Amino acid sequence: MLKNFLLTQFYCLVTIIVCGCFEKNNEDYKTQMLIELNKQRLNGCFCGEDSMPPVQELLYDESLEVAARRHVLDMTENNFFDHIGSDGSTPQRRAADAGFTGAYIGENIARGFISVEDVMSRWTSSVEHCKTMMDPHYYFMGVAYEDYYWVQLFGSD
Repeated sequence: MLKNFLLTQFYCLVTIIVCGCFEKNNEDYKTQMLIELNKQRLNGCFCGEDSMPPVQELLYDESLEVAARRHVLDMTENNFFDHIGSDGSTPQRRAADAGFTGAYIGENIARGFISVEDVMSRWTSSVEHCKTMMDPHYYFMGVAYEDYYWVQLFGSD
């Protein structure tokens, strides 16, 4: 009986590890994130007690992804969790450095989540993160994921 229990726990652990690696190496997380986020934006939602009306869909932006990737790699390689990079860079600076020309920039970061569903649920349950995702001034989004760190970067034109 103990052997069966341990085998079950081992398989569960392997499943978690494999899912995490799949998510990291699978480019589909970007598409999935955009789809989930746009569903939420088109339906509207509650951010805490504040009712957020439906807003326009976001378009995926490669330059915002480059900026998000820079920050997610910085956090994983330097073992920190903050909106300010290890070099002092801000989301606005990283977006501009990546070639994004819009001036209105927002960023959500998270760590410890292996799936789009989990991180979206966390961001939606946080009033500040939820309001960032529902901000009608944003038209573009890029996302990056690495080693359980997530960066979601928003911009306007």
